[in-house]
Amino acid sequence: MKKWKQLLLAAIITPLVALTTAATIKNKMEQKEAEKLLKNEGYFCVDLQDHFSKITKVLKVLRTMERKNLECIAPLNYGWDDAHMELSFLNQLQNPELREAYEIGIDDNLIKFRNKTTNKEIYFILGHEVGINCRGKDQEFHLLSIGVDSEKIKHRECLEDSLDDIWAHDGMPILDHAFSDPQHNFRDVQPGSEKGKEIEEILRKYKENLPAEWNAYCLPDVRNAMRFFGLGDYGDSNKKLEMLAEKLKQEGIQIRIVPTSDIHFVTQNADEELGKAFIAIPSTDINTTSCKKFVNSIYDAIKSGNYEPSRQYVSLFHFIPNWGLPKISYYLGGEKKK
Repeated sequence: MKKWKQLLLAAIITPLVALTTAATIKNKMEQKEAEKLLKNEGYFCVDLQDHFSKITKVLKVLRTMERKNLECIAPLNYGWDDAHMELSFLNQLQNPELREAYEIGIDDNLIKFRNKTTNKEIYFILGHEVGINCRGKDQEFHLLSIGVDSEKIKHRECLEDSLDDIWAHDGMPILDHAFSDPQHNFRDVQPGSEKGKEIEEILRKYKENLPAEWNAYCLPDVRNAMRFFGLGDYGDSNKKLEMLAEKLKQEGIQIRIVPTSDIHFVTQNADEELGKAFIAIPSTDINTTSCKKFVNSIYDAIKSGNYEPSRQYVSLFHFIPNWGLPKISYYLGGEKKK
């Protein structure tokens, strides 16, 4: 069967399969738990990976965050391709309507918005998703650089040196979708493979200092359907990360898993899925007085395990137009990256 026919068949059948599985029931239970965390004023809720685009409306995003009780998101640019660099949303900070509704403060890569009516404060922490090109291999890993611009990461040919660059600028690194391989259209990395063993050794070495990301776009039903239709070795990549964390825990090694929504703003209503995956940190542990202290307080909470993770997958109604259909067009055009 030709690839385009496989993709079309998968696109039609996958939603029908997913809507009838136990995962749907589980997601509803997780949604209730997430709502409890978001409504608890004792927690500061942070979604540490989202990707804006030219159609993103900052005021709309802020309204959505307030409605969801989500205190902070991290709009990250892509650090490997200038064509993807999207900072135009910063121009919106001068928008009269936005200025009328919010008082805006900026410290380095931290943007604070204070609602002039309610006095509620919400935050953007900027950063990059950086492709690490180890041993001449293009984008062998994706690394989230929270609070640090990509131009400050000078050594992208080595993961260890890239981490040192981020730490040198008081940033927080996160190993992005560890078992979803950016080199091969995000197919699963198998635990016993060469790369799987390398990931294990990396996390074993850095322990809690290098959190690993649980990704809300890695829908198991979608990925399993892609494997079923012969599109590649896809599966539950998040589960593989969880299994590795449990294995290392049995050896006395703690690693931290950080859920993020990874929202891609392809459609006008993409903001509705913000906060699908996030962490909730005790509010008293968050220092908002500067960008450096803000990032460090989040990082310290993660390293110490002093946070509650909330893991939900994005809905199919969001996933298909914001990732699935664009990805199909990439497939039809040949093997391309994110």
